[in-house]
Amino acid sequence: MSETRTAPTYLRCLFLGLFASPAAVLWALTRDDRGPRRMLRWATAAVVLVTALVLLTSRLRFDLVAAAWGAFCVVASLLAAALLPGRGSGEAPDLHPWSRKTLRAVVPLMFLMPCLGALAGLIGWQLVGGLLARLNPDAIDPRVAIGQIAIDAFWLIPCGILFTAAGLRRGRLGRPSDLFAAAAAWTVFLVLRQALLQGGFGALNSQKIGAEGFDDWNQWQVWVFHTAFIAAAVPVTLHLAWGRGSWRSRLARFSGTALLLAAAAVNLAVLVGANSRVAFVTARILERSGRVPAALSWYGRALEADSDPALASYLQHRIGLLHYKLGDLERARAAFRLLTTTRDANAELVGEGRYYLERLASMRPERRKVLPGVELPTEMRDAYCAPNTLALAFRFLGRPVNVSELGDKVTLLGVGTSGSDIRFLADEYGFEHHLVPFATLDDVRWLVDRGLPALLYRPGHVLAVFGYDDRLGTAVAFDTSRWDIWVDRPYPDLEREWGEWHFLLGVVLPREDSSPAVAQARQRFAGPRSRAAWHWWLSRESGFDPGHLRQAILADPTFSLPVFDLLDANGSLQGKDHLAWIEKHADVPAVLAETHRMLGREHAAAADLAHGLARWYFVRESWTELVDLSAAMSRRRLDYAVTPEAGIAAARLGNWERAAFLLQGEAQPDKEDEGGEYDLDAVAWLLDAQRQLGRKDAAADTLLLWTGYIEDDGLDRALEAAGELAEGKGPGFLEQVYQNHVYSRPEDVEVHLRLAEITLKAARELPEQRQDRLQWARRAATLARAFAADDAARARANALLAEERRLAAGK
Repeated sequence: MSETRTAPTYLRCLFLGLFASPAAVLWALTRDDRGPRRMLRWATAAVVLVTALVLLTSRLRFDLVAAAWGAFCVVASLLAAALLPGRGSGEAPDLHPWSRKTLRAVVPLMFLMPCLGALAGLIGWQLVGGLLARLNPDAIDPRVAIGQIAIDAFWLIPCGILFTAAGLRRGRLGRPSDLFAAAAAWTVFLVLRQALLQGGFGALNSQKIGAEGFDDWNQWQVWVFHTAFIAAAVPVTLHLAWGRGSWRSRLARFSGTALLLAAAAVNLAVLVGANSRVAFVTARILERSGRVPAALSWYGRALEADSDPALASYLQHRIGLLHYKLGDLERARAAFRLLTTTRDANAELVGEGRYYLERLASMRPERRKVLPGVELPTEMRDAYCAPNTLALAFRFLGRPVNVSELGDKVTLLGVGTSGSDIRFLADEYGFEHHLVPFATLDDVRWLVDRGLPALLYRPGHVLAVFGYDDRLGTAVAFDTSRWDIWVDRPYPDLEREWGEWHFLLGVVLPREDSSPAVAQARQRFAGPRSRAAWHWWLSRESGFDPGHLRQAILADPTFSLPVFDLLDANGSLQGKDHLAWIEKHADVPAVLAETHRMLGREHAAAADLAHGLARWYFVRESWTELVDLSAAMSRRRLDYAVTPEAGIAAARLGNWERAAFLLQGEAQPDKEDEGGEYDLDAVAWLLDAQRQLGRKDAAADTLLLWTGYIEDDGLDRALEAAGELAEGKGPGFLEQVYQNHVYSRPEDVEVHLRLAEITLKAARELPEQRQDRLQWARRAATLARAFAADDAARARANALLAEERRLAAGK
């Protein structure tokens, strides 16, 4: 006959069911039973687990899953409490008065519980941090860890008070062993909680990066998880520390607690409707492993389970590409059509969908080539593009290697891998690494046709191309910056990004391989240009080192990039010195021809090349060619690439309007001079252009900027211009001009006398800064008197000092 159930028992079972599923309720109510009833709870636990996993991986909408599972937990838990005998808790009777003891325990708990939370937090972060760092370093952000520890410090104090009250009621906490058991129980619970929550959230978050609309958990979902574990903290730790049974059973409670909390994590995931996230993460993992049909099915589940427009656009895009990859063109067209119509929430993906539809509608002949056996699992870590890409290339070319093995040798998290480190890894593992600047997609397809991967370099990044599809107009790429690693990249998008680094191609070849394909690749890509590109790359890594740039030019005199970089090396004042060496060793006509050819290539780094060419014309004083280059760049809205060189050239040719237009940016208030050859020169020419055009107000502002930086030899020119522009400006204008150089010519008595006169006039006419102006005038007159070489100058200085004293006295 079953005992009478009380309201607290029903509530306890209800809370346990919502926290860790009705299976946990059944275990709690029948844990002392034997025989058939014991088998029943095992069978029930298995059924509940299977049901939870089915709902987590279902195609149902996430809100329906959450509502259905929540209702099931409530009904099943209450039915179990009503129908099954057994006690819901193993509490001992009240053995001792505990109120005063509880109050005495509050003060030590204020210090003990936050310390336990910090200790458990650090242990938990250490347990899961290494794994999550390989998936996504943001998941172990120290700021997040410190914030979580701080939050734990707040809720652990009231939980500790409740724990102490319940422990004293059971006659515990009176001995050192009890304190040790309590601390151990709390540490175990907090470590398991940290590992489960951080591991679960971190693993799901790391796999959804890059999917717009799916970047963050909803806050209510996060708080449901945290609140549930906080509410369960006291009963779980009480049971773990002082549950009934022998020491063997107490030791076994650790595994039971771990199982309970793991079940709670799964149960709560279903309860908050995380099935769409689980389906999405599963699809991504399967796709990265090359299991396309399975990935397609799971993407479909995620699409049906979550209707966020941005996420739906992303999922529809992936579904279309995977259908095309499987050869189902009709379904691919349908998916891309949905992406561009009903899923219009991501401009980039919608643009790609339209591009694919246009390519498929043109009925181009199928020409798809993808190297087999490349789609292998990779390691997602920050700045690991080079180790991942090289590992895939090395494995494909016959040298199996682990990603971590490469990354641990050379890669710094958050920094990346240098070009010299990439060459070092290639040499160490028996490969040649050739660099080819200004490569084309034809070069990439040529390599793939011969069974060789192609590495494409961008600033601070490298990706690998293992295939292409000319009908779809894409390159099949492995690109860690995209997060959807195995992707078909549209040719225009890929070239736009590749062009940022002058279409730099990397070719990896086995050193001992003499097969026809490798021999042909070696003959095509190895040679003077590759050696020159290597020295040019090293120069970029070492701050444009002139030695490497000279080596690059000697290796290939027709290579334009090191020629232009050498003109800027060691400061632009060295440009003309380098010019003589360049003209002697470089093939100048070929360099200029290559530059003009690349300026006309779509997606090339035209601004960088145009700046180098402008620098060349400037050093050569080819003013007309420089102005013509500026006009061509203006039509492409790339004026900034050739200023201020083109502005100075226009001024030298007397085209003042054009010069003022191009040089006006040099006088912006937020532009600081860095001492370049033509920085101050450009401001001076801008001043002349504004004076010639009659723009006196603008010229006055430019003059004030210029006088703040010019050296002593430019002061006479500035003072002459100041005299012309001072009309109508008042004494404050000339005061600023002279004051900028009160120390630049300590021996120039006339400058100091003039400054003292102007400053005293400003002090008489302007009310603001009167005392400061009097001090400036006294200082200038004193310097003039000290450096005066004749009686007349000393007399002027004394008169100015006397006037300063009268003004200071208020007369």
